[in-house]
Amino acid sequence: MSIIIQNHSVHVSRTRITSFQEEVLPDGIELPIWLETGYLGEFLNNSGEDINIPLLFDDPSNIITGFVLLGKYPNGIAINQLSGNICGSIATADLREKNYTFRVAIRSLYGSVSSNFSIKIYNEVNQVKFITPHMLGTYSIGEEIDTEVEAESSTIRR
Repeated sequence: MSIIIQNHSVHVSRTRITSFQEEVLPDGIELPIWLETGYLGEFLNNSGEDINIPLLFDDPSNIITGFVLLGKYPNGIAINQLSGNICGSIATADLREKNYTFRVAIRSLYGSVSSNFSIKIYNEVNQVKFITPHMLGTYSIGEEIDTEVEAESSTIRR
């Protein structure tokens, strides 16, 4: 099994590293580098809004072949293979605010470079508060009533 870690090749057996050798890049070739990583922002769950988050990187040698999204990320998002942007429409089953941390790998002709990213997904719930007193009177079954009830609604974040 061979794993490329930036510009090094590591050979691994079932239980131990068996060899380590530095990969030599051709003259003038540099691996892509991440310009910014980490927190990408917060987004409303199930809003139906399309997101398009550009990931900032540099490819000085023009050797990128694609991008890979790894780990636990919200349902509804994917990575654009050409631009590296995180895109889609977030639709998770989570009812509470949740942080997602995942990795994105830049694939190149000479290996891959990856970094961690995170986003926060939150929900909004409408809440109704009745202003009218709880006791509206006593009525008989089937009796028609005409009573005003006053309430206010607000949105809370979960």
